[in-house]
Amino acid sequence: MYNAIKKIVGGDVKDKYFIFDLDGTIVNSADSVIDRMKTSFGIWNLDASAQTDFIERIKSKIGRPAKSIVIETIKYMDQVYKQQQKPIAELENLANLITGLYLNLFYKEKNKQLSMIYPYPWVVECLHKLHEDKAELIILTSRPMRATILILEHFELADIFGLILAPQPFLFQTKESMLYNLILALEPDLTKPTTLIGDSVIDMEVGTKLCINTRIGVTWGYGSEEELAKEATHIMSIIQAQTITFKQISE
Repeated sequence: MYNAIKKIVGGDVKDKYFIFDLDGTIVNSADSVIDRMKTSFGIWNLDASAQTDFIERIKSKIGRPAKSIVIETIKYMDQVYKQQQKPIAELENLANLITGLYLNLFYKEKNKQLSMIYPYPWVVECLHKLHEDKAELIILTSRPMRATILILEHFELADIFGLILAPQPFLFQTKESMLYNLILALEPDLTKPTTLIGDSVIDMEVGTKLCINTRIGVTWGYGSEEELAKEATHIMSIIQAQTITFKQISE
């Protein structure tokens, strides 16, 4: 992965910004996310596991804010069951309760949840090499700040990132708003070459809106190549023996 990134950015990575998504890009957190979603819905007698495509639907949304995943899932379950699990007027309250449970389970069951998260070894190796070469590494994630730090510390990655962009408690922060504020804070420094690396079309769309010229979509996460190609400048995939390949989509 490191060599592929060097080719994409023209060789030298020193002092260049590399903005990495977390879930689906650096770590595989699907087991943890699905486990907590099932538990959180189950407490409110919403049997999410009864839906045959529940897991795939949740996986396809990993990386979005938890509450948006919860709201979409509640609406979908109502549609599938052909009945209202809760009156629509209570949707916001129900979503808040389920989201709160979902988020708190990560801290309540910290050791269990961390054991269900797996770093992608080729990404970890790449991050260390970029750090050794004096690249500026940034995390951009919808996962809460506290949970993000716990994950990075667990896998001994916290010290290699110069900045973590993650939602703070009680603040509504999207990836777009956090990255926009960073750009404002760093101007004119962010005129240095910047690369955004993520596994979802949302990551790529954020990069497009904020004029990040190099947007690498990775296919080992939760987004499809077809979706990523709509906004990415490059697609990066893994083949046998952790060999990384990439192709350019657009300039």
